[in-house]
Amino acid sequence: MEKSQPKEHRNSVNIIWIITVLSIIIVLLFAFILLDRVLCAERIVKYLSYTSTLLSILLSVFAILFSYYSSNKLDLQISEINVAVEEIKATNNLLNQSNQTLVQTLISMHEKLGHIEANQTNGKNNQTPSAPDNIPDDSNKPS
Repeated sequence: MEKSQPKEHRNSVNIIWIITVLSIIIVLLFAFILLDRVLCAERIVKYLSYTSTLLSILLSVFAILFSYYSSNKLDLQISEINVAVEEIKATNNLLNQSNQTLVQTLISMHEKLGHIEANQTNGKNNQTPSAPDNIPDDSNKPS
């Protein structure tokens, strides 16, 4: 089979072949039964009846097992989702606390900067021109 064919095309061809073969088998069985070409047509009908009963029971058991497996898998996925939700909630709470801390720190810094600016402004306004301390006085020199 070519590998260049899409997977969907290969699957549809397989399904068509399976349906065709099963249809031919069913038609042949009914032809043998209706035309009475088989000596034991009644035995074939009994075998088909037993086979269909057993197949029905087997398929119902498989369906029950599959639903049990699916249910367990679904429960596992739901519990994983719940764990992820709890982790997200915890992370959200931590982020909210960090955000509040940052906001409070920024407000505090803004207030401190305002006080520093006010102090600098008040300091400049209160300064009066005075003689610097490091300039020597000429009055003490001998003349």
